[in-house]
Amino acid sequence: MKNIFNSIGITLSGGGYRASAFHLGLISYLSHLGVAENIKAISSVSGGTLTGTAYIQSLIDKKSFKEFFVDLYAFLQNTNMLEETLECLASEKLTVPSGRKDLIVAASRVFENRLTRKSSGEPFLFGDFLDSQIHVSEFIINTTELSFGLDFRFKKSDKEDVAGNRKIRIPIKYATDLHLSDIVAASTCFPGALEPLAFPDDFTFKDNSIPAELRDLFMKDGKPDPIAFMDGGIYDNQGIESLTIAEDKMDEDLDLIIVSDVETYSDGFFHFKQSEKISDLSLGSVDLILKIVIALCLGTAVSMTYHIVTDLLNKNFNLVDSLINNITPLILSLSSTVLILWLRNRVKKIIADIPLLGGSAWKDIKKFTINQIIEGVTLRISSLFVLATKVVTKRIRYLVYSVFYNDKKYENKRVSNLIGSLKADFAKLPPEVEKPSDKIIEMTVLANEVETTAWFEKDSDLPLLVNVGQFTICYNLIKYIVRVYGNDTEKYDESVKNYWDKLVADWNQMVIDPDLYLKKYMD
Repeated sequence: MKNIFNSIGITLSGGGYRASAFHLGLISYLSHLGVAENIKAISSVSGGTLTGTAYIQSLIDKKSFKEFFVDLYAFLQNTNMLEETLECLASEKLTVPSGRKDLIVAASRVFENRLTRKSSGEPFLFGDFLDSQIHVSEFIINTTELSFGLDFRFKKSDKEDVAGNRKIRIPIKYATDLHLSDIVAASTCFPGALEPLAFPDDFTFKDNSIPAELRDLFMKDGKPDPIAFMDGGIYDNQGIESLTIAEDKMDEDLDLIIVSDVETYSDGFFHFKQSEKISDLSLGSVDLILKIVIALCLGTAVSMTYHIVTDLLNKNFNLVDSLINNITPLILSLSSTVLILWLRNRVKKIIADIPLLGGSAWKDIKKFTINQIIEGVTLRISSLFVLATKVVTKRIRYLVYSVFYNDKKYENKRVSNLIGSLKADFAKLPPEVEKPSDKIIEMTVLANEVETTAWFEKDSDLPLLVNVGQFTICYNLIKYIVRVYGNDTEKYDESVKNYWDKLVADWNQMVIDPDLYLKKYMD
């Protein structure tokens, strides 16, 4: 009789540490259920890459599942990526071929020191993944390359190992030597907060030297032309497309695909806020004030020059007295004049270069008040940020989900494990399945509100997210069985019934004690 969870694929979405912890809850419950070894394919993005990578490393290192759980839990609990990256940037010598010393290069070093090392102490290489003989036959780390705006996949596969996309490829003979920490950094390179990671210039190489043949592949007009990598979530924050492409090339189709996603449920991304009033002065008035300041500075400069010359002619010049009373004010007044003129001209040039405005707009813009300018700039920046980080990613997410959920091929083998899905669940399930308790709903709401960061603001956030990941996948697997096999549990065959009984028993216990299976791993 076929095991209904015989072959499982999981996608681990981006979303910072909250994603890493939620996905740890997912995998730990699958282990408790006894099906973690049936995971054949993993596609990871950004924060999900931390969990996926740590899991694959533990399999290669032949660690027990509990060792994997405790190690990753400790990393998430004790590693503030922002603080440690800044500390590394300030104190550690960073050696990469580009010579750059910035946050993303330092972040890669922190990953190598804290996450991507073997039990022997050596750093994991991508080749270690490619050569591994483990039950996960397909593992994809997703990043985004900015040259063509496409997903760039570092993929371990029984069929074809890949480092690239349809436009750009890194030869596998060179990809095998890449440090896993650099690939993780590329996948987690959040736009705005971090700089793009350049390949091969910002990657780690033996003797800090890029192989000549590899260097030649990324040259243009005799100059280095590296790939710019950024967060995999820019292209597909759920990693669904990569997994479905991988499944198409597998010898056997997956029995179940679990999409683990920490997309925030929100009552709205953008809200107008009352702007703080600073001044009703117009830019024209400010410009006039600046002209008066310039005139005063020039008058001061002329006066100081007169005093210096007079002292020299009358032979009363004293260097110390003149330095304090005349020379220093002269330098400050001239410097202030130059600075104000430069800033004024720079602002006018910026306005002149704005499309649809031009230089003639200055006479009209001078009528704007400081309050209008500040409010306009604030609204533009805040709306642009929401557009880039929320609206566009939500739209991409909708399109990817739409393709996935409208494909009949996946109709009876997909499970969505969404972080906020139990907040308002109205599924009609057999009577033996307890309804989500107030405590479970409260925890779901709190988990949904945890910020997307590379650290935890509160000590309670990590266990909360792991717990929610555990009981959410348990409940969603119950719903999956009902959806596929019907409400009449007496008609389930033995394989389905065995899983049903265990899932229902686990869920009903977690309704009473949501911490139950976290305690199991933390004992």
